[in-house]
Amino acid sequence: MRAALMITLARGLVAPRRASISGRRALALRAAFDDEQWSLYASQSGRWEGIWTTYDDQGLEKMAHEGVWDVQLVPDDKATHALEVPGPGGGARSIPVGTYERGALGRQTCAGAGMVCGPSLLRSGLVSTELLLRHGASRLRVTVQHAPAEGKDASAEPALLCYRCVVARERCDAALGAPTREVEQQRWADVETPADGDDTHFWRGQSPWAWRRTWKGEAAVATGRGELTRYALDDGLVEAGDDWHESTRAGEASYNLALPGAVRVYAPQIIAAGVASPLRVAWMPN
Repeated sequence: MRAALMITLARGLVAPRRASISGRRALALRAAFDDEQWSLYASQSGRWEGIWTTYDDQGLEKMAHEGVWDVQLVPDDKATHALEVPGPGGGARSIPVGTYERGALGRQTCAGAGMVCGPSLLRSGLVSTELLLRHGASRLRVTVQHAPAEGKDASAEPALLCYRCVVARERCDAALGAPTREVEQQRWADVETPADGDDTHFWRGQSPWAWRRTWKGEAAVATGRGELTRYALDDGLVEAGDDWHESTRAGEASYNLALPGAVRVYAPQIIAAGVASPLRVAWMPN
C-alpha cells in the first residue's frame, strides 16, 4: 500500500470564480463539510507514542528523541491536544497545545487517511507545515519549517528558506512503546505478521525501484472555500511532476529525503513570494 498527500503553499494567488449559490445552500454545504472534517479528525485521536527525528536544511540527521502526541476527545465535540517530551530531569513534561472543536479546526484539513496542518506562522518567525498519513494504528507525521531569507539589500525579493524537517514515526496506544528500531525488530522477530495485527514496519529497507509502478486511487483537493474537491486517478498519476517519488533528484532547489520504511519527503529549498511551491510526503507502510 502506498499513501500520498500533497499541499501547495502559495502567496498572491487568486481563487477561481465559482457559480453563486443561495445562502441556505451555502450553510448546508458548510455544515456537511464541518461534519465530515470532524469525523475524519476524530479518527486521528488517541495517545500517539513516537520517535521524532530532526533533519537540518541539508537533510542531515541532527537529533532523535521519543515523545507523545496526545489528542483526547471531550464532550461537546471538542478535542484537547498536548505534547509529552523529555523534561530537564529526564521525566516526561506535558505541554498543552490547544483545544479544537467541530467547525473550528484551525488550519487543519483532513482527507481520507491524511491530514494537513498549516502553513502556520510560529512565534519564532518560522513557517511550519505538517503532513500526516495514517495506516491502521500507525502513522507518519512530517513537519517542514521554512525561515525568512535575509536579503543583502532592501530590493531583494522576499522568500523563505528550508530550515529543518521533523519526521515522526508514531503508533497509537502502543503496547511496546514508541516504534523505535529495537521495538520494530522485536515485533517482527520470526513472524509474518506481528501479534498486534499492525503490518507497518517503520524501519525496513526498500528498493527505490518499488516506487516505479502505476499508482491509482483518489485525490482530494482542499479549495480553501470550505469544501474538498475529489477526483479519481483511474489512469494513475499523469500530471507532470507526479512521479517525484521515483527519484531523489526532483529538480533544482529541492529538499529530498529518502528514509527507511519507504518514507519520501519532498519540499522546496526556496519559496519565493507569489509562487506556488509543492510540499509532498509519500509512504509505503507495508
